Amino acid sequence: MKLLIDRENPGAERIEPSDSRPLVKKVLWADHSRVVSRKYHDRKHLHHFHQLDVILEGEYKLILEDKEVQIAGSGDAWVIPPLMWHHIDCPNPFYFCSFKFHLSPHYWSQFGTTFHRFRISQEMQRYLRYCAPKWKSQSAWVSQQIPAVLSLCLVEFLKESPQKPATQSNLDGFRQALWPLLERILEKPNIHWNVARMAEELNLSPNYFSRCFHQAISQSPQRFILEATMRRAAANLLDSPTKPIKKIAESAGYTNVHTFTRAFNQIMRISPAAYRRGEGKEL
Repeated sequence: MKLLIDRENPGAERIEPSDSRPLVKKVLWADHSRVVSRKYHDRKHLHHFHQLDVILEGEYKLILEDKEVQIAGSGDAWVIPPLMWHHIDCPNPFYFCSFKFHLSPHYWSQFGTTFHRFRISQEMQRYLRYCAPKWKSQSAWVSQQIPAVLSLCLVEFLKESPQKPATQSNLDGFRQALWPLLERILEKPNIHWNVARMAEELNLSPNYFSRCFHQAISQSPQRFILEATMRRAAANLLDSPTKPIKKIAESAGYTNVHTFTRAFNQIMRISPAAYRRGEGKEL
């Protein structure tokens, strides 16, 4: 990013962003809720997407899969990664905004698969209080405002987080080539990717590609492919509730429903049928 001073107008400043990649690939859901009952409980569940919760009033209690309890008040926020079991158990009223979304691959290394907790600024809280009640109007501009507001909240996390953008290293060129490849993997579900094919796209040997991939993403390419495939299958289960699981298995590259179910269980820790029904694990 560059800050330029206008010589003819020394009080004027011009900023040129050096890298303006969008944070959010797609917003799936924006929830603006005020729960006034004395108790609110939601079953244990997981998602195939990221989730951001911002607490504006009251007390919000979240229990993660390792039984760790997170209690939040006004101004607290957190990002729940995909594939993390969690449930809600709130004994007191609360007011919050919640977003379900797909994160752009360029930022996966900064959010990762870890639960993140942070604080939202007073300015952002006021903006949410102003904007969120208007979303129910479903005006044309709402579809533009929601991803913008979500992105501003995520920027507040990135500013606060000790995870800074990577410094110059021998992986910089690899990362720049990797992000478009990950986008293609997500956007073309009918192509069944493997490590050899991914490495070939970047003109690298499979072994060298796998080492660089793990350094950049903190997981193996095999695991990434499997998670991406199962998250896409999970989305299909919900988007096409009458579509036979056999067909969804075939679209994921599995000719055998049993093999697909086993792989789905490995990643999601729940069967495809149970995920479609919205069932959670026993607490």
